[in-house]
Amino acid sequence: MAAFFDGSEWGLSSEAFLALFKRLRTLRSLGATIRTVGFQQGPATGPDGDQTPYDRGLAQQLLNAAEAHANARVLVLVGNLHARRTSVPANASRPGFAPMAMHLPSAELLTFDLRYEAGEAYNCMSDGCGPHRVNVPGANPRRLELITDRGFDGVWAVGPISAARPLDGRNGR
Repeated sequence: MAAFFDGSEWGLSSEAFLALFKRLRTLRSLGATIRTVGFQQGPATGPDGDQTPYDRGLAQQLLNAAEAHANARVLVLVGNLHARRTSVPANASRPGFAPMAMHLPSAELLTFDLRYEAGEAYNCMSDGCGPHRVNVPGANPRRLELITDRGFDGVWAVGPISAARPLDGRNGR
């Protein structure tokens, strides 16, 4: 697990993820049958910018973990693009690609589009990596709703968000 908390700018090196893993460890010590599996791999894109091989590899790692625990339910926490059931269209900075969810058994899969209200997110933007204000048009009150929308099976709206800062002391931590 220490490899995830390497001080990099990606979300798994955050205070929030460390708190999640500590909570899971506590639940396991109380008798819950919980297993965590890291499944990040190599560079996210190839020389041509295509992310499909990366997402296919993520899916294969999840399939391997699920096969090793055939009767278990698998909960996967990934960004919205990886969870889409439909292709991600190209934009000015990258070609389109087939996300991770497209490489998993469709009948055994539920994907949720994570939505939130205004707040602050720790992400990398044109002005660098750090906390950035997020303004979201329209309200996204807390809810979990099944609905086919933009390639997802439902919406998981979590309300206002706050930045999950890295563990390495940057930005006041």
